[in-house]
Amino acid sequence: MIYQYALTIVFAIVCAASAYLCFERAHKPHDKPEPRMIPWRFLALLSAVIALLLVARLFNLAGFETGPDKSPLGRF
Repeated sequence: MIYQYALTIVFAIVCAASAYLCFERAHKPHDKPEPRMIPWRFLALLSAVIALLLVARLFNLAGFETGPDKSPLGRF
């Protein structure tokens, strides 16, 4: 059970670091006339979303139930 926490935390940190580096790379000035071949913004948003999903998984592993049925605001 403890390895699930460790793996989730490690993957969340890796995804957050990847999001930071991709956002940093996306905001560098681009002086070349040809387009960028790597979609840095898409990769940054994808890794940020995955990191947030992993944080929700950590809450679920800790015993908190997440989801629209358990929300204090109800289901939209």
